[in-house]
Amino acid sequence: MKAIIPIITITLLMVLGGCGGSGPPETQSGVIEPQPGETESSAPTGEKTTVPGPPEDEVSPPSSPASVTITYPSSGSKVAMREIIRGVTQNLGEDKNLMVILFIPEIGRHYPQAQQPAVHSNGNWEAEAWFGGTGDSGLRFEVEAVLVNVEARGALENYFSNCEKANSWPGMIELPEGTEVCHTVNVVRE
Repeated sequence: MKAIIPIITITLLMVLGGCGGSGPPETQSGVIEPQPGETESSAPTGEKTTVPGPPEDEVSPPSSPASVTITYPSSGSKVAMREIIRGVTQNLGEDKNLMVILFIPEIGRHYPQAQQPAVHSNGNWEAEAWFGGTGDSGLRFEVEAVLVNVEARGALENYFSNCEKANSWPGMIELPEGTEVCHTVNVVRE
């Protein structure tokens, strides 16, 4: 036995804007425009009505965003000239690289650290960082844990190559496009 599904036509009457803006959008001529996911159809009387249409293309839910935290050193601490920076990351993904960059507010430059952090299967990571030279005691640093995309990683590799050739590490005034600072801690050099 076939089931018979009745077609129900709903006629919406708008009297002097009585919906208070909570109804479907209306053009200046008073015609109700279809919403995304709806289509127009003609009722048997020739009136236009709006009925739900097929669902929009299904989009898979976005994956959880990557999170990166620095666990050592902590903000306000004093650091030696050479330190091992430690942290935790989740949902890193394959399209981003984790890097440590030191920013010196007094100079206004970012110093990318050449050693890319070693990320372990449990999400813990570590990387070596150099906080200036022998005469930099008392200098303030911001330790930045950053994620870089492929283009930013290429720009940083170019920076490292040029620095090695010139045997000079002048720092960067701006980070390359595609760099996302995830966590920063403020430290002072011993």
